[in-house]
Amino acid sequence: MEENIERKQKFGCLKFGCILVSAVFILTAALVSATVVFVIGEIRNEPEEEDRLNSASAKCGKIAVIPVENVIAYGESYSSATPEQLEKMLVKAEKSAEVKAVILSINSPGGEVTASDDMYRLLLDFRKRSGKPVVALMNSLAASGAFYVAMGCDRILASPMTLTGSIGVIISGCNFKGLADWFGIKREVYKSGKMKDMLDPLQDRTAEEENIINGLVRESYLAFADIVSKSRNIPLKAITEGEIGDGRILSARQALDAKLIDGLGRMPEACRLAEKLAKVPKDSLSPVKYRKKLPFLDLFRESRTEAGNLRVALPGVSRRELPETGLLFFLPPVLVR
Repeated sequence: MEENIERKQKFGCLKFGCILVSAVFILTAALVSATVVFVIGEIRNEPEEEDRLNSASAKCGKIAVIPVENVIAYGESYSSATPEQLEKMLVKAEKSAEVKAVILSINSPGGEVTASDDMYRLLLDFRKRSGKPVVALMNSLAASGAFYVAMGCDRILASPMTLTGSIGVIISGCNFKGLADWFGIKREVYKSGKMKDMLDPLQDRTAEEENIINGLVRESYLAFADIVSKSRNIPLKAITEGEIGDGRILSARQALDAKLIDGLGRMPEACRLAEKLAKVPKDSLSPVKYRKKLPFLDLFRESRTEAGNLRVALPGVSRRELPETGLLFFLPPVLVR
């Protein structure tokens, strides 16, 4: 009798285990299938499919709305703004006979110095080659490197609640020398030159090293200020020696008063300005938003956190990881932590 009961219990456990394994397998297979279908659909639709932003009929053509969202960096990451993505979208807008103008929709804190500069120059080249006007529309945030990118547009509008400005350059690191000394950690470094380890977090900076680092920052800053000066027709000294160029964040109204932008407005105002610059009748162009292509590997890559990276997090904006040392950034210092 006891043997029968024991057999039934073992059989019941085995049956439950088989059911559980089968359920996990079915759920995993369904998830993988759904992911593959989604990615294939995205790849097929991109870059051809667009999101129509309103119901206006395209009597004369379209306005291509190109997003510049999150931290600016190199690569094919879906969660950041990259020169590669911008170039693909600009090429598409240039080749399309229907597209008469472009709106660069910006919501970004800035990012890598060279990536920001490349995006700025891509916009200049696009305007020169295509003859199509580009209007920058600043949304919640368009600071530092994102403001730099906007300098490549014909006109700049900002939402009344936009935060912008932060004209400046930053390179950051950490100094753990005191902590290492407290734990009795001794470093051993073999280097080809005395400045090879000048950003080493386990040593104090010398005066000579500080001069070199400050020189790199100053050089990039002056290039930034010069572009703003020429793009906005503001004397260079008014930027480098004034409040607008000391790295502070500005409200949209302050930016307008400083002549850093051309006006206040949202998407409807940006569309009307784009139509005016394209010399077409009012309400004759239909705005369509270009969507980023989703690389398959980004489904797995975006959730990964690598050791030694700096996380930049914005409210309501996807996270982006950036290398901490050795790179110059156009970023507000409050976002570098």
